[in-house]
Amino acid sequence: TGNARYWEEYEKSAKYTEYLLPPQRGDDYYRHGSFGEGLFSPVVYLMWRHLTPVKPAEPLLPYRYFGSPVGLTVFNDGERVVLMKIGELCASPYGSHDHLDTGCFQVYYKGALATDSGLYDNYCSQHRYCYAVRTSAHNCLTVFDPQKPVWDGWKEERWGPFCYDGGVRFVGGVRNMSQWMQCNRMATVLSHTESDDLCELVGDLTEAYADRCERVIRKMRFEPKAGKHGILTVEDEIVSKSSDFVTAFHLHMQEKPEIKDNTVTIRHMGGKLICHVEEPQDFKIEVIGGEGKEFLIDGINFATDRGNEFTEAGWGQVILSPKKQTTNTKFKIRMEICD
Repeated sequence: TGNARYWEEYEKSAKYTEYLLPPQRGDDYYRHGSFGEGLFSPVVYLMWRHLTPVKPAEPLLPYRYFGSPVGLTVFNDGERVVLMKIGELCASPYGSHDHLDTGCFQVYYKGALATDSGLYDNYCSQHRYCYAVRTSAHNCLTVFDPQKPVWDGWKEERWGPFCYDGGVRFVGGVRNMSQWMQCNRMATVLSHTESDDLCELVGDLTEAYADRCERVIRKMRFEPKAGKHGILTVEDEIVSKSSDFVTAFHLHMQEKPEIKDNTVTIRHMGGKLICHVEEPQDFKIEVIGGEGKEFLIDGINFATDRGNEFTEAGWGQVILSPKKQTTNTKFKIRMEICD
């Protein structure tokens, strides 16, 4: 009611504020767009320019750190884009725009190389609910409990049960803001570094996997001057609660990768990402993708409503895991950007 009264009074006074608008903008844009921020008449513009000293533009740095609660670093020098995200908080992905992507990373050079998978085809589509917001649709970790039923997740009448993929825990069932604030903590940034030679982000992801893990640490380090066009190294330390749990490292791409020994090579639009698996020493690679398998979880391909011919929804993914599962798992993947 208070909001309605506000707009009623605003409508009455709107005719007196129109003179602040430049002629190419209408009154509707002023009220429902930017509320006048940055929109001045020539007189107002000249007054502010006269009264305020002009500051020289600061040089743009190729990186930017976004602090808590996001915990994200972006390196962008106009040719290469490397995103590293810890993601300290997460609302329910089924009631907001959040994804279960704690600890994800992306790499772009000439084209999308290491990417998120999926598409915003429809906010309420089966593709979004059952795949796109899931951890396994991102360059993240999953810790799968084989004793837990795959289709024993939250049920919704239109789509049925949501599958369990071993990813970040689902924030659901909260009844008030106090409960939400207590359970939506997913991770904590331990350190971040930005310099000409190094961009590094380290996070404790234990809260995201608390029901299956005692400790999960992810370190993402990008060295823009190393190798051909930079090297991104991702290191993980996982201490799970059972040696029966299947710990896996997910890596998504736009085209079918080439697998040779301990190397995964990703190509797209003239760019190349050579991924060397340094840890674990004894590992297996599962390649899932191609037509009809782009968005596969537990044998079901959750295709998009719009198709993915003109998007970067993804070819599929490579899943790395140790051949022998233990409670202590380490991953170290060194990814070199090349032509």
